[in-house]
Amino acid sequence: MSRGPLDLVELRTGAKVFEATLVAITAGLEDLLRANFTAFYELVEIARNPNHKPFGNAVTVLHERGLLDEDGQMHDTIRDVVLASAEGEGTRLCLVNPVAR
Repeated sequence: MSRGPLDLVELRTGAKVFEATLVAITAGLEDLLRANFTAFYELVEIARNPNHKPFGNAVTVLHERGLLDEDGQMHDTIRDVVLASAEGEGTRLCLVNPVAR
């Protein structure tokens, strides 16, 4: 049985998000990783530690991409997807399949 866009998907972290939301955020993360690794790194660090102070213009880049609000805060759903999708540290940071097996 296939899932629909309003079906909930369980992530590796145990969080649940709508299929359509997962697809949209994942596409944004893949694009960000290719286009601006520094902003991707900062996004992951903010997801892991909401008190993290991002470097340079990362907040502006992430806000323009809809991943942070104008105050640098991250929506819980975005945080859930980022935490389930990102693996590694520093320059070894990468994306993995966020969906629970």
